[in-house]
Amino acid sequence: MKKLEYWFKKNLMINIGKTAYKSDTKFLGVHITENRKWTTHIHTLRLQLSKVCYIIKSVQEFMGLGTIRSFYHSKF
Repeated sequence: MKKLEYWFKKNLMINIGKTAYKSDTKFLGVHITENRKWTTHIHTLRLQLSKVCYIIKSVQEFMGLGTIRSFYHSKF
């Protein structure tokens, strides 16, 4: 266990100058912020949903319901 701790400490010390601070990150598709608010995640989902709705409205007369449903589920 001591060797593992030593290895992690050494790597953290080496990479400390290269890593930039970020107040949020994306993990498993969820945007996590340092203040634990959902604002960033909701904003991102809203933009994605808006784009998908526009695409669906644009192609709904050319594609079947099953294809449109598959497209929707592939995005969400």
